[in-house]
Amino acid sequence: MAIKAKGTTLSVEFATDTYTVIGEVKSITGPSFGEVSTPESTHLTSAAREYIAGMTGGGTLSFDLHFDPDNASHSALSDLVINPAVVGFKVTFADATPAIYSFDGILKNFDISVSSFDDLLSASCSVQISGLITKA
Repeated sequence: MAIKAKGTTLSVEFATDTYTVIGEVKSITGPSFGEVSTPESTHLTSAAREYIAGMTGGGTLSFDLHFDPDNASHSALSDLVINPAVVGFKVTFADATPAIYSFDGILKNFDISVSSFDDLLSASCSVQISGLITKA
């Protein structure tokens, strides 16, 4: 069954155990679960190259928003680039349950865009995921 994207939220743990919904988010890409490494385990009696499943992780999340300099969540996001830290993130999908994907990450950028006189201020952000993503 298809699920509408409208109503999906992105939250950030700016204070311990307190998640704040980021306002005016237009789109979210991810979270991606990263890639599983595949170390080679071929040995002298192997019939062909052999590999084992290695570590997973290293995923990313990116999002775009309508930037509002007076929005407290936008200000807090830009502060995370000025003073980098690993913080908690949650994507809450708009399904009936709802599904929540939680992870720790580092905000890598907060890029503000002023594209034209007849357009809205916007910002693009990306997060490097640290550790595993949990699904609830």
